[in-house]
Amino acid sequence: MQSKQTSAMIVKLACLQLVATLCFSAVIYYCYDAHQAISALLGGLIAVLSSVYMAGRLFKSRGRPAEEMLGLFYSSVVLKAVFVITMVAICIIVVKVSFLSFIVSYFVSAAVVNWLFLLVPDE
Repeated sequence: MQSKQTSAMIVKLACLQLVATLCFSAVIYYCYDAHQAISALLGGLIAVLSSVYMAGRLFKSRGRPAEEMLGLFYSSVVLKAVFVITMVAICIIVVKVSFLSFIVSYFVSAAVVNWLFLLVPDE
């Protein structure tokens, strides 16, 4: 039962991050232009994809010894950081995103949604 609740919470958090990214991008598109909105969308998608990747890796580690889980956690954090840095570099160099929209969207999706998600009561 606990694993179903945990996986449901992971899916719910990922969906909320995606919805926040799409809404923020839509507001940016309405207020500014398409380039700013695409920048915001890419920033949020990087946050969502990296969170889903790390959650998936950690979810697979259930039932393993504590030492293995800790090692998997550390390797997941390193791989997530490498993924985020690589994707940010690609977006800045290749796509030439608007940096402010990009970073604010990443922050909204990665941090603010996670903080607000803590306020959601368990079922």
